[in-house]
Amino acid sequence: MIVDIDKKTIGQPINRYYILTTFANTFATSEAEIEVITEITKVQQSHNMEIIANGILSTIKYYLRFVDNYHDFITAYTQQLNAEAQKASEVKTEHLTNWAFILKKYQPTVK
Repeated sequence: MIVDIDKKTIGQPINRYYILTTFANTFATSEAEIEVITEITKVQQSHNMEIIANGILSTIKYYLRFVDNYHDFITAYTQQLNAEAQKASEVKTEHLTNWAFILKKYQPTVK
C-alpha cells in the first residue's frame, strides 16, 4: 500500500494520506514493522506529506459520527471505490464484489 502512494499522488498537492487496512495483527514480525515504518518515513519525506496508517474499522467507527447524510456518503464512497479499481491500485474486483454484498445485505428494505 505504501508503494502505491507514489502512483496515486503524482502531481497532486496532498498534505495527508490515510492507509486503511483490515489486517488483524499489527505486524507479523518486528522486522516487518521496522521495514514499514522506514518506508513510510521515506515517502513522507520525499512527498512532504503526513501518512496515517490505521485499521479501517476503528477509523470508520470514529468518522461516521460526523456524517450528516449516510446515503450521500455511501454513494460517494462507492463511486470512489469503483474509480480506484479502474486505476492500478490495491482495490481489486474481489473488493468490489464484497462491497456490493455488504450494500445488499445492509440496504434498508422499502415498504
